[in-house]
Amino acid sequence: MRGRERRALEKRLLAMLGRAPWAFGLVPAPGGWFSIREVHRALLQEAGLPRPTLQGLKQFFALHRPRSLEWTEDRVRARPEFQVEGLGTFPEAAPPESLYTAIRPGALSRVREHGLRAPRGGWVVLSAETETARCIGRRRVDAPVVARVRAGRAAAAGVRFRAAGEGLFVAEAVPPEWVELPPPGRKPREKAGERPRDGARPAGRAELPGGYRPGPEVLPAPGRPRRRDGRRKRGPRQKMGENPFHSGCLEL
Repeated sequence: MRGRERRALEKRLLAMLGRAPWAFGLVPAPGGWFSIREVHRALLQEAGLPRPTLQGLKQFFALHRPRSLEWTEDRVRARPEFQVEGLGTFPEAAPPESLYTAIRPGALSRVREHGLRAPRGGWVVLSAETETARCIGRRRVDAPVVARVRAGRAAAAGVRFRAAGEGLFVAEAVPPEWVELPPPGRKPREKAGERPRDGARPAGRAELPGGYRPGPEVLPAPGRPRRRDGRRKRGPRQKMGENPFHSGCLEL
């Protein structure tokens, strides 16, 4: 990893772990600690950064020893002097009427029966934005189901929500009557641009009578535009470290 890439990665990690973890959909444990595995998953969604493996990220900590961070075998955090005040504390707060969370398709039946329950030592993470919830869910499964939580009514019924940063809330549990899921047996609608399942081909542009659709032998080869001198034009993903708070999945 070159020096410029290393500095860009350290700068982004400090933003994720110490300054605004909620902007990246991350929720710290007490003391401001994060799972290295979870941080690695979030990093893979970031634009304009190196994409290390999990082991490569651990080696980055061990070899380059960034001064703003400290780590163990499986956890990492910003050093206390680099943490925003109150990091890791979640005061009770009134939620908006609707919050959203992402669920693995295989867990839908359990959620219908038992509601949302926090994993051991963690929280149920809820977002005010559907796309943020979907982005967080994609760190574990390719096509998560985004469920709506009627948070305003749940809070009125006694469910306790806590603020985990701008637009992010956590809870220990949410009973099933406040969680809206697609009906059993119904597949969630795919978003435009997502790859269809079961080998189905995406709907293309309708052909006009007497017209034809050019094949790959006619179309130009994909690639970045070239300059007149023949060299490739640098794209935005090749520029390192321009904005430490820009996320490839979550927009601030």
